[in-house]
Amino acid sequence: MERFVKEEVLEKTAVNNVDVEDKENLMDFGKINLWHSTRGAIRKANTAAGKKSLDQEILRFRKDALLCLKTIVLKLKERSPLKFKLTRAASSLNPSLRSSEEKVAKQRLEILCDILTDHKIVSGELAEKASRQFKALIKQDKFKDSAAIYSRSTQRVDHFWRNTVTGEKN
Repeated sequence: MERFVKEEVLEKTAVNNVDVEDKENLMDFGKINLWHSTRGAIRKANTAAGKKSLDQEILRFRKDALLCLKTIVLKLKERSPLKFKLTRAASSLNPSLRSSEEKVAKQRLEILCDILTDHKIVSGELAEKASRQFKALIKQDKFKDSAAIYSRSTQRVDHFWRNTVTGEKN
């Protein structure tokens, strides 16, 4: 989205909440990032045909590129798992939600437990037990240390939790 959405909009708004239909959030046509290969092809065509004859075509290309990028983002948002409450709630199990975000992790776990009990996937008693154990676990210094070194690029989250629960080294 950084190719066509204003930088200040991306800085203050979560990516999944950016309204790409609002023109105020979008860059001017001339500032849309077309990437190096596209810009190179435009320059090459520009030199071959003469600058004045291509200006309108370049503008039309940038408008089409913006429309294409907006359509792609809207389709991705439409099908994104982030729009589902369960997905957001399951993020409570992300070890990257460290002690500074402990309150958020607890709230999301409560929502996750509610969803699982509402759909009769787990019993209320099991959800309460899991909630108590989770809250006790994330307060432990050993867990905080493991979570602080967790990296999604080097370790799977299910392995992190298996090792945490079994006491193996992460």
